[in-house]
Amino acid sequence: EQLLSQVETLLAATGANKVNLIGHSHGGPTARYVASVRPDLVASVTSIGGVNKGSKVADLVRGTVPEGSGTEQLAVKLAQGLTTLINLLSGGSDLDQDPLASLAA
Repeated sequence: EQLLSQVETLLAATGANKVNLIGHSHGGPTARYVASVRPDLVASVTSIGGVNKGSKVADLVRGTVPEGSGTEQLAVKLAQGLTTLINLLSGGSDLDQDPLASLAA
């Protein structure tokens, strides 16, 4: 829903009729979702390395790190720190990031 909101905002700001979406990893299914619920706003979707059959990394983490453990909390803090660093270096994003939710996505 965040991407759909961004697409609507972008189209309103630019006056364009449609967008071309490019999604990598979890962005692939996200871009396809937007195209499926609002095909009138999307000219094309390009998906690169999408997690169409799940994520091997997420499966590995879920299989080795117990939920609610100190190790899981440490991994979450490290992921949040990395996300913060990437946002600072790339110009930032004010969208919420949830490392645990991404494992289940």
